Amino acid sequence: MVLVAVSGCPEFAHTVVVRVPDDPLQGPREVVIVRAQSMRPDAQGDVERSLDSYLRQAGFRVKRFVNLADISATEGGRSATVHEPLVRYALELDWSAKRCDGGGFSFDRFRVDVIDLKKNEIVMTTEATPGYSENCESDVPRSSQGKPFEGAFSGVAMELVKYWAPSVSGPKQPESSQVPAGSPSL
Repeated sequence: MVLVAVSGCPEFAHTVVVRVPDDPLQGPREVVIVRAQSMRPDAQGDVERSLDSYLRQAGFRVKRFVNLADISATEGGRSATVHEPLVRYALELDWSAKRCDGGGFSFDRFRVDVIDLKKNEIVMTTEATPGYSENCESDVPRSSQGKPFEGAFSGVAMELVKYWAPSVSGPKQPESSQVPAGSPSL
C-alpha cells in the first residue's frame, strides 16, 4: 500500500486592491495605523511594526496618533470650532495569522482599509491572499531569481504608492549645487 500526500507549496501573501479609490490619495505621504480587532491581540503590535517598517521604506511617515487641529470659523455672527485631523488617512487592519519561523506571519486574512479622516469614509481597501509575510523566508520557496516573492506588508506599501497622487514640489532644483573650481562664490 502506497500513501501519497498532495499539498500545494506555501507562498507569500499577494496583495490586491479590492476597492480602488475614486480619486488619487492626496497630500503628504503620512498615515496613522489604527488598531482593529484581530484573532491574536498578543501579536497586534508586531504586525503594526512590520507594516510600519515597509511603509517607511516606501517613503511614508507613519504617525503614532491622530492629532487634531482646532479650526475656528465665524459665519453670520456665529462662531464654531472644528477639530480637524492633521493626518488625512488612517489604515485600519483586519487580520488573522499564526507565527512562522523567522519572526513573520502565516496569514489566513490580511485586510487594510484606508480611511479618509476628513470625509470619515473608507476610500481604498487592500487584501492579501492567504500566505506568508516577508519574514518567513526560511519557510517558503524562493522565486527562480533567488528573491522572495512580495509579501503582505510590502504589497500594501506598493499599492498605496501606486494610488497616491504625486507630491506637488516647488521650483526645480539645479542638479548640482557645487560651484565649479575657480568660479567666484556668491
